[in-house]
Formats: sequence, C-alpha cells, structure tokens
Amino acid sequence: MKTLLITAPGKLEWTEMDLPELKRGEVCVRVAYVGLCGTDIDIFKNEAHFKVDYPRIAGHEWSGTVERVGSDVTSFKPGDKVIGDCMISCGKCLSCLAGYYFACKELKSIGTSAPYVDGAYKEYMITPERHLFKIPEGVSLLEACTVEPSVVSVYAVDVVKIEPGDIVLVSGTGAIGVVAAQYAKLKGAGIVILTGRNDRKLQIIKETGIDFTINVKKDNLDKKLSEIVKDRQVNVSIEASGNLEALEDMLRVTGKFGQISIPGSYHTPLEKLDLGNMASRDLSIRATGSSGGGATFYKVLWLMQLKKINTLKLITEIYDFDDIEEAINLHLRPNDSIKTVIKIDKNA
Repeated sequence: MKTLLITAPGKLEWTEMDLPELKRGEVCVRVAYVGLCGTDIDIFKNEAHFKVDYPRIAGHEWSGTVERVGSDVTSFKPGDKVIGDCMISCGKCLSCLAGYYFACKELKSIGTSAPYVDGAYKEYMITPERHLFKIPEGVSLLEACTVEPSVVSVYAVDVVKIEPGDIVLVSGTGAIGVVAAQYAKLKGAGIVILTGRNDRKLQIIKETGIDFTINVKKDNLDKKLSEIVKDRQVNVSIEASGNLEALEDMLRVTGKFGQISIPGSYHTPLEKLDLGNMASRDLSIRATGSSGGGATFYKVLWLMQLKKINTLKLITEIYDFDDIEEAINLHLRPNDSIKTVIKIDKNA
C-alpha cells in the first residue's frame, strides 16, 4: 500500500508497505480522508511538545470505508463508512474493561506521541473493532474526518459547566477552537466570543454562528470585551490556540467564579501563575489532554447528523494524497487555513 513516511525533520519519502494480515477482532479500512493537524506539522518540523522518533507515519484524524473484517468482528462489515479513534488501548486491563480506555497503561497513540502505532497517511488502516465508529447517514466521509478534533472540542466544553446565558470566550481559529465555540452556544451560552489573529479566518468563523469575533492582533482585547459584555463578565474561557499569550489573557479576563478549560498544547511551560490572584477570584482551571473516550465520538457524530455542528465550513483546502507536500508547505508559512484535508482515496 502507498505510504508517506516522515524520514527525518523536514523530509518526506513515498514507500510501498505490505498490508499486514488481519488479527482476531481487527478491521481493515480503506482510508478516504485525513485531516492535516498542527501536530502533524510539528512532527514534520521536529517541534512537537513530545519527543519524535523517525521514520514516522503521521495522521490521526481520518475516515474511511471498511474493506475486510477479521474473525469475531460483529459490529462492522465491508462497505461501512467509519472513523477511527486517535488511540489504541489493550482492551483487557481494568481501565479498559470499565470503559476508561484513556487510562490504559498500555495506551498507544496513532501517529503522534510515543508509544504509538502508524498513522493514517497510507491507503489502509488496520484497527481494533472497539476503536472504530460507524458514520451515520447524512454525514459524509469528508465531514467525518473532522470528528477527532471536534471530539477534543466537545470534551473541553463538557468538563466545565456552562449555565444558560453564560458569556463564553474562546481563543483559537483552528477547528478545535471553532467547534468548541459552536458547542458552547449549543449548550446554552448567551454570548460566545472567539479571538484570533487573522481576519479571513474570523470572517469564515463568524458565518458558522459565533456571536462575536475579535482580532487580538488589531484590537485591544480588554476594551473590545468591555464593549460586548458591558456590566457582565466572562463566565467560561476555553483556550484552544496553544498560544501562551492567549492563556495569560484568559487568566486575566475571566471573571470571578469563572472556569477555564485548556484543550490546547504548549511548547513551553507557563513561567508564572499567580495562584493568589486565582484564589481571590475563585477561578477553576481544567486542562484536557484527551478526547474523553468513545462516548464523545458518538456524541459528535450524532450532533453532525443533526447539523448542530458545522465543520464543512471550516475545511478551507483539500489536497490529493500525491500533493501532500504542497499542503505541508502551506502550513510552514503564514496562511488563511482553518482546516486542511488530504484526500487519500481518489474514489471517495
């Protein structure tokens, strides 16, 4: 099968790999689309917040069609449209049996941090049945490849408590930030404000139903917030940009008794955290390093089927697999991309 290797920082190589034999409980999926994640770019540049070994097959946001199933597989059949999880668990330990597979001590990521298994920049994925999710009617393979970042968004919102009418501030113009903003609105937020640094992205995002956007590169955040919320305050903040300046902004502008959720990842630690100030304002912070497990995947797929979450609007580019280097180069310089998708299967 055609496979893309990252052989060293900044170096790509096409190769042909044998398709492994299916083991008991495994499913072979023909990959249709893969979302190009910022983590993939960081792996390519060797700038990830985790140690990267090479060669590496990246790609963890994917959708596809079942090609074959192994023995004992009962939930899927050839032709089913599916998405895959971003992790692989052992399926046998107490955490897995209790349904908390993200606490599995043998957990492996797909194409990202060690320990890992090969990612989806190849023609086929072989995955345990328990880590696949069927795509419902009305959701395309293209839309479905955005489920994984959407799951991160939804889980980050679910770990905080949004009350009807709350004012929610979201930082980040990538898919995670935008879906978090959409979902916060869905959960009853009265006003949702999203910040970023690119006018074109912010305009596209505004069209997905976000109440207000602020370009923090041009406008003073505190002043614009004051104009929007008036005598009220920000109740919930979600920092999804991975930018420490944005996190510091959140810590400053979130109101008393406020909550901050952090699904973003950072290359450097936050040097100062004024716990005394946080305590005096009774702030709560929750960093979310996972997607929350299978239940969140099913929830996102259901919301997509109901058209309550709009990710198709966020797909700003689609590149054929053969042109993936062009897609990567786009993200090595300033760009207007929100979500870039790689089409692996030309017939998808």
